[in-house]
Amino acid sequence: MSTETSSAKRLRQRGSSSATVRVLRYAGVAALLVSAVVHGVLAPSYGASQPGLNLGKQFVAQAILTAAVAVWLLLRDTPLVWLVGALVMAGTAGALIVAHGPGIPQIGPMPGVREQIWDGPQLVTLVAELLFVLLAVTRALIGWRRR
Repeated sequence: MSTETSSAKRLRQRGSSSATVRVLRYAGVAALLVSAVVHGVLAPSYGASQPGLNLGKQFVAQAILTAAVAVWLLLRDTPLVWLVGALVMAGTAGALIVAHGPGIPQIGPMPGVREQIWDGPQLVTLVAELLFVLLAVTRALIGWRRR
């Protein structure tokens, strides 16, 4: 028979829960930063310095947005930041998957994109993006305490 009181049990569970939340949060920040860094590093090779709208400029925008969400998540653990992060990362992963499948058609001044092979940076970002979505779902299932 356990001699642990109900208040001690709640305290232990709360400590475990807060440790889990911290792990999810820091893993989420790391996944966001991986995607941001890879997109930032690859942006020049996709024409970021060329005039007009192109994939390189989209990579720069994605890197800035993803880094901003990473900082936001580091500062605040709220449903909104997890939702924004999940939308950004799911959209990025979705675009990469479509680019390797049927391809992304030209939209206005944006040229179409059709990737033939998977390379290392693409696989790294895809794993980071899908991992973040999984972390966000897990975080949502744990729930948020009202303050």
